[in-house]
Amino acid sequence: MNIKAINKIFSGSILALSLGMAASSAHAALALDGIAATVNGNIITTAELHGKTRSIKARLAKISAELPDHATLQRQVLEKMILAEVQMQMARERGLQVADTKVNAAIRNIAKQQQLTVKQLQDSLKQQGISFSEFRKSVHNDLLISQLQQYELEDRVNISDRELENFVNSPSGQNQAGIEYNVAHILFSVPENPDPKTLNRKRNQAQQIATQLKSGKAKFSTTAIAKSSGINALQGGKLGWRKIDDLPTIFVKHVVTMLPNEIYGPIRSPNGFHIIKLLAKRVGKQALGIESRVQHILIAPNDKLSLAKAQNKIVKIRSKIIKGASFAKLAKEFSNETSSAASGGDLGWVNPKNVLAAVNKAIARTKVDTISEPFKTTLGWHIIKVNERRGQQGSKLSKNQALEILHQRKFNGILPIWLTTIKAKAKIEVFI
Repeated sequence: MNIKAINKIFSGSILALSLGMAASSAHAALALDGIAATVNGNIITTAELHGKTRSIKARLAKISAELPDHATLQRQVLEKMILAEVQMQMARERGLQVADTKVNAAIRNIAKQQQLTVKQLQDSLKQQGISFSEFRKSVHNDLLISQLQQYELEDRVNISDRELENFVNSPSGQNQAGIEYNVAHILFSVPENPDPKTLNRKRNQAQQIATQLKSGKAKFSTTAIAKSSGINALQGGKLGWRKIDDLPTIFVKHVVTMLPNEIYGPIRSPNGFHIIKLLAKRVGKQALGIESRVQHILIAPNDKLSLAKAQNKIVKIRSKIIKGASFAKLAKEFSNETSSAASGGDLGWVNPKNVLAAVNKAIARTKVDTISEPFKTTLGWHIIKVNERRGQQGSKLSKNQALEILHQRKFNGILPIWLTTIKAKAKIEVFI
């Protein structure tokens, strides 16, 4: 809606405002008359803001997310609405459109993901106080914004033949079916070429928040909803389950060494400061294509050695190895796995199909050339060392698959910078 249409929609009280009235009073009056913000002259109404906030609250309540106070949540929702409006205007200027068939397909897919029919989805929305037409418009807008982002950024993503070839032949490119990571993220964005004062302010803000999160004084999801500039802020900062090469490059070296629920940051990038949390990790659904060359020590309980004492013994053995003792020598001396002890605990190349689930999980969690934490099975207490990994025949990525992964990684890297830039160029006024 354009600001020129105010007279037709809102009361004449706006026009009665004196030119000499203080700016704060003018903003308050505009808010009372139903204007939350304007973006390049187009209005975001308070009714739209309240409706969107209610919708976000209902969705977050379904996943039991702890919310910030109403004012903070509403301010964050408004920020996302402003950014969406900037992009919608750009899409209209470029003549971009989304066909009804695509919107229908997207809605069917959303219903399927929630294990609902479209009719059941409509009923669910109605119970939440959301009209289906409002929901459909939201889906349409999301698709249009996605189309705009592809239109604007596609030509900026360049991948050389050498880069592609190196990735296909790298251990990373050959191990796409390995561990998956569920990561949450908070971004404190900075403009392009920020002045030192702005940069220091943002760095200090990120550091203070990171300290609060690590000490347990603040909850990650609540803070992400309230503070993050990231596009996933209103999902509690959750990026969802991703393979390592689907994560932003600057996160990778930290995520692979983190434990579940560990928080790391701030991390500096061109678009700001990031704080990340590893929510969980798991073996990928296709991980059966990955084999590991493993050494193993088992301490089994017996009549003279209780399970607790077996645990203490394996902990001491692990400590000796960490300090430099030979894994093979200690395996020969102590391991109760008779089939491998004589060869220094060497199990050779291990296929996940052929070992206990607990052993498989330990192998998946353990990096190459490192020793696992002690873990228990029905046989007793174990430690393993992963010496090498390889993909089975046929697990290597095709060039088209690799190209898609690299493209998405680079696209995800430049998108936040582009969003910050287009928002900075827009004329935005906020009245609440």
